[in-house]
Amino acid sequence: MKTRLLPLILFAIGLVACTDDIGSPNAPKERVDIKLTAEERQVNDQVQTFSFDFLRTLAKERNNPEIKNYVYSPLGVSYVMGMVLNGADGDTYSQIQKALGFEGMDTKSINLYMQTMGKALAEVDNTTVFYNANSIWMAKGINFLPDFKQTNQTYFDATLKEDQTFDAKCADAINAWCKEKTEGMIPEFVKPDEIGNLKALLLNALYFKGIWKDPFEPSQTQMQVFVREDGSSVRVPMMKKKETLQCVSTDEVVIVSLPYGNGAFNMQLMIPADQQVSIDEMLAGLTAGQWNSWMRQEKKYMADLSLPKFDIDYEDKKIKRIMQKLGVKDAFEPNANFSKMSNANLLINWIKQRVTIHVDESGTEATSTSGVGMGEMADISTPLKVDFNRPFAFFITETSTKAVLFAGKVGDPIVK
Repeated sequence: MKTRLLPLILFAIGLVACTDDIGSPNAPKERVDIKLTAEERQVNDQVQTFSFDFLRTLAKERNNPEIKNYVYSPLGVSYVMGMVLNGADGDTYSQIQKALGFEGMDTKSINLYMQTMGKALAEVDNTTVFYNANSIWMAKGINFLPDFKQTNQTYFDATLKEDQTFDAKCADAINAWCKEKTEGMIPEFVKPDEIGNLKALLLNALYFKGIWKDPFEPSQTQMQVFVREDGSSVRVPMMKKKETLQCVSTDEVVIVSLPYGNGAFNMQLMIPADQQVSIDEMLAGLTAGQWNSWMRQEKKYMADLSLPKFDIDYEDKKIKRIMQKLGVKDAFEPNANFSKMSNANLLINWIKQRVTIHVDESGTEATSTSGVGMGEMADISTPLKVDFNRPFAFFITETSTKAVLFAGKVGDPIVK
């Protein structure tokens, strides 16, 4: 392995909870792959492409010295925009479909895939808690079409909240829903002034709580220097372990996989092998093809690992801009076509996401809430030394489908 290492990347997929004790009394059952049909497998591959397209675009947009850390949930975006897709038609439908990685797939295949993943992710590891919840809040006086409501109830198990006034009382109800579905980790998602002009609000919440297959020993955690991107340093609690792990070690990158529970979920930590390459540069050029190429080179190493404990609470109100860069244009313009959702002339006002993540010696807790606010047209074996003591990114994925639940960057572990 190269001795020159730099930032890391963890790819998050689905985690969360609200207590400090992540432990579970359950004995892990043997991991079983999620069974997808050939058609669902094709959809899954395309969704993975979207996850990395989204991360790459976001990394370019967030390459700012003021933004130390960020985290997002590609799966959360897929769920909430998948519900929106069921109300779109024409070019609006095609643009959203292509951006989400569903190009060439019919609506029923897309919905069946999302339904399958929602159920399967909750069952692949009996020691890990994962679920997703969806809801659609609809304004009083707007006719939302029966097929749109029924489809999202059937495939997304969406709760329908009809006859809403989108006032302060409604904001309290929305936030109460988000708080409940995220185990209290996201107690506020919207403010009254954000929803005043809305005619519809579509929400997704993801929850994950996972314990490491082999936890870090708390007594081994010690204060250690972490070097920020600007060269300054800070002392942070650094977790330590030395054990055999699945790793990738090339001239370009080092990736360490830390399994949860029975191995159905993993956190991948990635750091450039060359200290002259920043994690921002690597993320800004990362594709699903490159990621999969690296992961095919994964093998067992005796890893001497150092990883900082970290907490991130990140809200991004500019997901709309990311989707525009991915080719979704009409959905935000007066020519938006959501005729399969309502007889009203609707368009998307905003897309936002809030994600929290906590990583310590016992495991990981994370949650996300994703929302799409819609208004009417007028409402415009070789020893491997791995020391993650510099800016890094993180991914959380499911083993058999490679689904990406969460992903983010840590530039300063002590900044929430």
